[in-house]
Amino acid sequence: MIAKIKSIDNLAVFNGFKWDNNVLENDGRPFSFEKINVIYGRNYSGKTTLSRIVRALETKKVPEKYENPQFEIILKDGSKITQATIDTAASNVRVFNEDFVRINLRFLIDPDGEIASFAILGDNEKLEKAIKMLEIEIGTNDEGQEKGLITSATIMAPCPWASEIAEYAKNNPDKDFGVHLTHTSEWKYYRWGTVASQESVKGLLAKDGSMHRSVLAVYSNATVEEALIEGRAQIQKLLDAGVPLTHIDSHMGTMQLAENFFKAYIQLAGEFNLPMRMASQETMEKFGAGSMRQELAEQGFVFPDYYIYDELRTGNYGQANTKEFWIDIIKNLKPGVTELFIHATVYTDESRAITGSARKRAEEYECFVNDADIKKLLEEEGIILIGFRPLLELQRKNRP
Repeated sequence: MIAKIKSIDNLAVFNGFKWDNNVLENDGRPFSFEKINVIYGRNYSGKTTLSRIVRALETKKVPEKYENPQFEIILKDGSKITQATIDTAASNVRVFNEDFVRINLRFLIDPDGEIASFAILGDNEKLEKAIKMLEIEIGTNDEGQEKGLITSATIMAPCPWASEIAEYAKNNPDKDFGVHLTHTSEWKYYRWGTVASQESVKGLLAKDGSMHRSVLAVYSNATVEEALIEGRAQIQKLLDAGVPLTHIDSHMGTMQLAENFFKAYIQLAGEFNLPMRMASQETMEKFGAGSMRQELAEQGFVFPDYYIYDELRTGNYGQANTKEFWIDIIKNLKPGVTELFIHATVYTDESRAITGSARKRAEEYECFVNDADIKKLLEEEGIILIGFRPLLELQRKNRP
């Protein structure tokens, strides 16, 4: 019986992985496999790779797709198996994974394929219950844009896990993903730096090497040119990753709240011919830019008619019942295209550690992913859900 996979190198997402440093009990001791174990994670987090390591015990060989793969498996009796000894290791293992399906259930891939004989024995009720509990705790990848009401999202390119969502966006080109142009890093412990070289955007960096925590700190220390360089680098990073971008917006409004930075924001939208998040006419007038929407529309830019922003700042959003707040917003939508601004987040230890608004974000998640009343209300109000892609297509007709 396997006790742990002590180390993994050069196997997909695993490089320099050490079990004793990463797989721990609540008291900090290294975890050891039990008789029944559930490994649960999002797409591209390494689940299939782990199953391939275990399946190597069955097939007596390591998949050829990996270059110089290395791993060390520790058994309960203290013995070990590595990629070099896998062909002689004694084991009784059966693995049902993606490779099993490809080899034994060819008809799922090829209509003319065959099915090999196999049997699955045992009671999976305990596993099903455990998986369901984990789904409730951390969410699944078929949520938000897939089973909920969320029609678009934006990616913060400088953040540590940007590559995971970029991979998802690349593999799901029907989903709407834009760039959340990020020039601040506001959280106490969860911090990030720039995509552009630090030498080229020195003014965007705080003393710890991360971005400044506030918009005002950016305005005080960085130049518009530095913000432009960083914004361009973030967009290009996601394009290079294969993300079919649909639009841009700005984290904490950094690129929208000061006139000179706003010009750079428009420049980026023009360079990459992407629609941009735009405040409603009423909000623009408050900032002394009442003619801006019309001027940009005349240049061929396309953006929603309304953007729910002032309601979040001046209303009782923070103290209000989240569901009731959004029901009221939906009931009072005006004719035209309106963008709702939400932070839908699963309520986890990680989200609670990052932000004090984790519960409010989780409530928004429930409203726009799982709440039947919200879905029914949209139908009753005759509201049509769209993302930014139709706006992108229209803009590129206007600005070929």
